[in-house]
Amino acid sequence: PGSTRRPRVAMPGTMTVDPAFMRYHADVWVRAVPRADGSQFDLCFRRFDDRGARLHFEDSNNTGQLERGKRASEFHSKLAVGRYLRRHGSKDAELAEAESAALRTSSSAAAEVFKKANLGKASKAKARSPRAREDARGAGRGEKSTNRTKQEPNSARVRTPSVTVNAAKRTAKRTAKDDEAKSKKRRKLETAAETKKKKKTTR
Repeated sequence: PGSTRRPRVAMPGTMTVDPAFMRYHADVWVRAVPRADGSQFDLCFRRFDDRGARLHFEDSNNTGQLERGKRASEFHSKLAVGRYLRRHGSKDAELAEAESAALRTSSSAAAEVFKKANLGKASKAKARSPRAREDARGAGRGEKSTNRTKQEPNSARVRTPSVTVNAAKRTAKRTAKDDEAKSKKRRKLETAAETKKKKKTTR
């Protein structure tokens, strides 16, 4: 069995921990990092003392299991940090409460960070777009950038010959397929009628 000593609990108001982290339980803190698409979050659990200095998860491997003489700098799952904290005396009810409170707050903070980051990316992408560059060049020459699609209403747009030809091909293909299906159906009905007529004749 592992040690029953509980991790040190930081005194309120004395922490100087990275603000990206939220208190999870005892001296364990958590940060939720949004993935590239923002659909999920990756968790990062670390220990800090009451001065905000990093602590290791002693006598533990990277999955939170007891391993004498080893230590992990951080965990990346609730399962791993739960193993470590239970080994040091934390109860299931305490961990459940910590999870519902800290993870909800941490994920919300991460979502806000992701939202701001995406807004920044959208602004940069807009600035780098070909149209924006064209407008910038036109403004530099003292000319107005023209865009026929923007100036002309939808009704004024003319379909190109290639588009018209492709549409005609698709229509012809559909018509041929419908005609073939009708011919098959007609032949089937005629064959059935002929078979029925022969049966009547042979009786």
